[in-house]
Amino acid sequence: MTDRAGAVVPGVSRGALIALGALGAGVALGALAGCAAAEPDTEPEPLPSACDGVTLGLEGGTVLRPGVELFPAYTLSGVWDDDDGVVAGITGVDEGDGGFGRVELRRGETVEDPVAGVFTLLDATPADGGEGSPAATLCLDPHPDFELADGF
Repeated sequence: MTDRAGAVVPGVSRGALIALGALGAGVALGALAGCAAAEPDTEPEPLPSACDGVTLGLEGGTVLRPGVELFPAYTLSGVWDDDDGVVAGITGVDEGDGGFGRVELRRGETVEDPVAGVFTLLDATPADGGEGSPAATLCLDPHPDFELADGF
């Protein structure tokens, strides 16, 4: 093999140089393809949208009583956005063994009321610029002994 000036280059065959050139081109193309594939996935993870139990709506300033008894009862203290998404503050009150203290749930998170069952936050909407009230949609997977009121 000779260089551009016509001098003999010892120990390097023309086939080896062609192979090295092809390898270099393949690495460059692979790197470009890797850049295209390395873009971050901007699609959020799917959130729960279906409810196998009972879908309940809860608005700020109201009391939700899904059972035939007066208690347990549930209130929505607020809905707001933070760095990790929408958060809903919910409290469950019961005169007996049920209820739960104020919890802050994000979509898909759950809280259990020992009397009523498991609540999952499906969606939440903050108040619109001071108008309207915050709202949350919950899924209740009722305990077998919990008797739902008519309409639920």
